Amino acid sequence: MVPDGLVHRILPVDRWQALANMVRLLRTNIQEWEDAGGFKSGTPRPRAVIFAATNKDAREATASLQNALWGQHKLYALLPEDGAMPLQVLEQFAGAVSASLESESRAKQASDSGKLGALLSKSGVGAGGASGADDSGFDIWGAATAPTVLLTTPSAARGLDFSNLTHVYSLNVPLNDAEYAHQAGRLGRLGNLGTGIITSVVEPSLETELQGLIGRVAGAKANVEVLEVVEAEDLSGLDLGEAASKDKAVRRLDDIFELYTTEEGGQ
Repeated sequence: MVPDGLVHRILPVDRWQALANMVRLLRTNIQEWEDAGGFKSGTPRPRAVIFAATNKDAREATASLQNALWGQHKLYALLPEDGAMPLQVLEQFAGAVSASLESESRAKQASDSGKLGALLSKSGVGAGGASGADDSGFDIWGAATAPTVLLTTPSAARGLDFSNLTHVYSLNVPLNDAEYAHQAGRLGRLGNLGTGIITSVVEPSLETELQGLIGRVAGAKANVEVLEVVEAEDLSGLDLGEAASKDKAVRRLDDIFELYTTEEGGQ
């Protein structure tokens, strides 16, 4: 069952730059959430599952994704073929959910308390200890290192539930009505809101076919967005005399070496 409130995104991109474009979206998810106020905004911290087509594809992408998302997302890999313990990984991923939700609740309580204190102050009534609290370090899961991304394959995740997801990414997984419905449906399972974004990263030649598939699975009125590809960035325009520009250059160079692959599939 595909929830009605989903946004279905298509990212038609050649394989050699697929990882780089997906990472850009994952970074944007966190940045937009932080810009909106983070936990104080009342919206859940972005949490995603990435489906790779095969265990080999997932294994090859793990290190690159971990390095590229360091400081914004913490990546867990659920790959039983490589010896990962599914229940242990799920417990760790679920544990981050519980702590993250607690952080969200505490931030909201602090915000509400601050609003109450301001209202009482304007009214000339003592706040009695009600005040806004600094949430900059009250919970390790409120930090950028919280486990927020799970990398797996459709077969490894079969029969497992992931709660409080906001995003699902399908990384060059073969097109199939049943599999797409299964992946999209994860955003509507128990513990999820029935809203969210599923992004399919596919070869450009498959864009039209995928649009037809979404129409069949989610209906003609489904909210479908086709994203533009961001090409590898040119570093020649950066002023390396400025510290901020140096940081940008280092990040971009890291991305080029970590995330862009050759046409033959190597890094």
